[in-house]
Amino acid sequence: VRHPDAYLQNAVRGGILKGFNTYVGISPRYGATNYFYEPGPGAESFAPTTVVMANACLEWGFFGRAKAYLRYFLNRYVSPSGELQHRDGGATLAEEGMLLDTLRRYYEYTRDRSFADGWEFARRIGRHLLSCLAAAGGDLVKGCPEDDCRHWTHNRWYSINAWLCRGLTDAAGLATALAKDGVVSAEWAAFAQEIPAKALALRRAIDASLRASIVPDGELGFIPPYPGCAPAFPSLSADEVFYPGCRHKLKFPGYVNYRSYLEMLSAGVLADDLEEALIRYRERRGGEFLGLSLIWEDRIDDWPLYNYLSALLRRAVTISSQEALARV
Repeated sequence: VRHPDAYLQNAVRGGILKGFNTYVGISPRYGATNYFYEPGPGAESFAPTTVVMANACLEWGFFGRAKAYLRYFLNRYVSPSGELQHRDGGATLAEEGMLLDTLRRYYEYTRDRSFADGWEFARRIGRHLLSCLAAAGGDLVKGCPEDDCRHWTHNRWYSINAWLCRGLTDAAGLATALAKDGVVSAEWAAFAQEIPAKALALRRAIDASLRASIVPDGELGFIPPYPGCAPAFPSLSADEVFYPGCRHKLKFPGYVNYRSYLEMLSAGVLADDLEEALIRYRERRGGEFLGLSLIWEDRIDDWPLYNYLSALLRRAVTISSQEALARV
């Protein structure tokens, strides 16, 4: 990896080395301090840790590490029915979608025909997401947005549905590629064929619901994290605004800003105008400080920044491509 800015180059190298150092062999740790000594179905079963590390390894060409990290997580923390096992059942469906995206990327980068257990886990997770979509009966899927919020009343979070849609789309793409290369059986090909129409219907449902749920907020529109969330937050770092029934008194606007909004963006299923509106809303309602995500007025919590950066990079590529085509 080469970049003309030597400082940035070294910072990126330092970042991936720090990531390697938070592992014990191939066992992940969520950070190097508080959660380092919480192995098993605690911190190491937090799916985004493995997702971000595996994606970084793919970008840098550490394919063996990516496979080892993925295999460790999948064999320990995905149930036979395809559900993620994290603490007391607090994993979000969005994290299943992220895993499917990473598994698709792994095959795209490596064309590894030998990762049979990985492809079987992808099929299980995809089936689980399809079953959740079917249970919703044509509506958006309800769920919890993450482990810390597992006691909240389940709601139709846009972050969950966006990544469910993205995960299913990636599962279909992976299955199609594997079947085309003769890696998996005809059953996989059939699995791939049933997904695109359902994913498209979900994407349209997300778009219609989100547009109907936007709440006026001065010169902007308040982008709600789920249908019916109103009124608009005083700001994205406001005190004394809590999710109904939240026993931990988590400051709701900050939580939405640092995780839900970023996952809505990174899934890549929102229309361009909605993505732009969400980015501007975060910027103008106190969601950022020097490019970092504020969770509360006195705390920056930026582990989901990967989601935001990946969304901005995708948008930059898309906009550049559109501008190039306009000049032709």
